[in-house]
Amino acid sequence: MRTPRCNGLHKNVGPHHNCSVTLMKQTDSNAKPRGKTSMDREACEKIKKRMAELEVLIADTKKRLPAHSPKPPVMLDLLEYEDEYDLLLEKLNLLTAGK
Repeated sequence: MRTPRCNGLHKNVGPHHNCSVTLMKQTDSNAKPRGKTSMDREACEKIKKRMAELEVLIADTKKRLPAHSPKPPVMLDLLEYEDEYDLLLEKLNLLTAGK
């Protein structure tokens, strides 16, 4: 992830200055304004897509588990996938509850 930089859109400042002010986002003049619902819909779709990927990963990881004496790295993978799935499910529920 890139570190945000000042875009110089503050009042009464030059293009080169030290800035810790929250940055204002530049927008393309041809871009359509996006409402909250379209952003929520996109976020829901991304979450659902990742959840589907995680379901496959969880199923594959469970297949790798032996009946006795599971290996710690495999168990850690499974726990990480399940934790991420649970977090995404909570986010999805929050987004859909707000509609």
